[in-house]
Amino acid sequence: MKLAVITPCLYPSQERIHLLLESAYRNNVAIIPYGVGYQFVDWKNMMMEHTIPAMMRRESEGCTHVLYVDGIDSIFISGLDEIVAKYERLGSPPCLMSADSDKPQFNTFGFLGRRPWAYLNAGGFIAEINNFTSTVDYLARKYADDADYQNWFIRAWPLNGFTLDHECSIFQSMNGEPYLRAMGNRLLNPVTGTFPSILHFRGGYCDPETGRESRIKPILKEMNL
Repeated sequence: MKLAVITPCLYPSQERIHLLLESAYRNNVAIIPYGVGYQFVDWKNMMMEHTIPAMMRRESEGCTHVLYVDGIDSIFISGLDEIVAKYERLGSPPCLMSADSDKPQFNTFGFLGRRPWAYLNAGGFIAEINNFTSTVDYLARKYADDADYQNWFIRAWPLNGFTLDHECSIFQSMNGEPYLRAMGNRLLNPVTGTFPSILHFRGGYCDPETGRESRIKPILKEMNL
């Protein structure tokens, strides 16, 4: 497997994704922003006009897989060696996507009710380039009326070869979950017993100038980063 790490940056400069870039630098992750200088139109446009071409460029350079993370609201907590090792332990699926929570209720003894991370979130994934691009091409034609590509995956699920990171081994969706806690310079998910490698502060208000820095910076401070 030859892996490229990519992130969208449809802004005038890379300043808007500086927290992600700084976290990648700390963890020795060579990340490739794409779309710099372009303006965000909608999620479909970003996927078809920017993300897929970025993947195909990496494939033409000999890469077989991509690790995709959303740019403005994601940070790395570990390096690629750990991420790849976790991906391989999970069976190296053709596409491993981030899982999301429906805000389950917890008590002192753990999870009460449904499995907490049972919902697809397209803000982070590791995928075989050829498999992913052909699947997205099919979904884009099938759901041409929908401008949000995450909905394509949800509407078509289950998809052959696609699976979710239910245990938050690599990807952790962050939306104010109070049970997540810092331990040293890592974040522990005590429900799954995992230390996720990538945090994605998805959902909620996104400031037009600073993005979701107001949510990201306190977590970085808790981890002494």
